[in-house]
Amino acid sequence: MPQKIGIITTNKRSAMTFTIVILIIIAVIYFLSKSKKDNDYIGPGYQKWKAENDLSRDTMPNVSFTKMNIERTKEKLKLKIEGELEDTYLLPPFDDKHNKIILCKSESIKKIKYEVNLYQLTCTCPNFTAHRSTLPQNDIRRICKHIKKVMEDVKLENEIDNLSYRIILCATDVHPKSEQGRLFFTFSVNGNPVAVSFKKGNSKPWFDVFAKQPYKTTYEMYGYNPIEDRWSYNEHPAYEESVLKEFKKVVSLM
Repeated sequence: MPQKIGIITTNKRSAMTFTIVILIIIAVIYFLSKSKKDNDYIGPGYQKWKAENDLSRDTMPNVSFTKMNIERTKEKLKLKIEGELEDTYLLPPFDDKHNKIILCKSESIKKIKYEVNLYQLTCTCPNFTAHRSTLPQNDIRRICKHIKKVMEDVKLENEIDNLSYRIILCATDVHPKSEQGRLFFTFSVNGNPVAVSFKKGNSKPWFDVFAKQPYKTTYEMYGYNPIEDRWSYNEHPAYEESVLKEFKKVVSLM
């Protein structure tokens, strides 16, 4: 009996030792891959700045090197924005067949319905009447969530240009009179319009680029960071080089 217990104890120790060794190997592989990923995260815009500053590992002991670089980049690097910027995007006129009242249910108050007119871009909800009603008729900032919902219900995407509809879906997320409102600028690439938007006062240097998808005729919204010189999720629009060339005529590093 004692011999049997000794064999069981030895087997448990061997299994525990094997498990510990496996966990150590996994941890080493994880940290090595994470380090490589972090080093690849920052683009040429940062690398140019890093070359002009002392950011050696020896000067920042016990601190995540890549994380510190990103934070110092945000503090040191500033963007220079030149050109004509607009505080809104003007939509094309809608067909007069939409000059009628459509009821839209309130999402927050039961049994309440608001009257929406797509042709005039009006709604009877408190948000619209208080903050949006005095804006120009084709101003994208007139679109409250009820107008947006009715647009989706009547499939307005089949009637207006795809760029305008994509902007409606993605860039009507801020209060029209907020300091965090959006600014827009536009340009053309190979005969196709491109719109760029960013939020005023946003501490993160991300721009929304509305451009055609590669090998498609439809538009998509892409995120671009000029400081890190990279696209969000490595997804970029068609004619990427031409888009960035035009973009950098307006937005550049100081």
